Amino acid sequence: MAKQFHKTETFFAGTPGMYAFKYFLHILALDARKAMIILDVTSALLHIRSSEGIVLKPPPDVEDSGWLWALQVALYGTRTASQLFQDDVVNVHVSVDFKQSHVHPCVSI
Repeated sequence: MAKQFHKTETFFAGTPGMYAFKYFLHILALDARKAMIILDVTSALLHIRSSEGIVLKPPPDVEDSGWLWALQVALYGTRTASQLFQDDVVNVHVSVDFKQSHVHPCVSI
């Protein structure tokens, strides 16, 4: 079980609503040269490196050696996991000449 302390910062990772999907679908209908990709990622956070400094106590069925585990990847339920994933996706999109939407931070154009 992971427990975080010092929860003073707030983090944001947006999810576009149905209106955003309908808007971009409309834009695509007007220009056949454009394409839309929708991603539904199920294990994304396990691939994002985290430097948050979270320490875990091993589960009870693991031999107790007195050691704690240091979390090296973003874990579901941690405060920054979604933000780290969104930042990583935006970095990949920007690297291939997309731009992050100012209206919907989780949408790249």
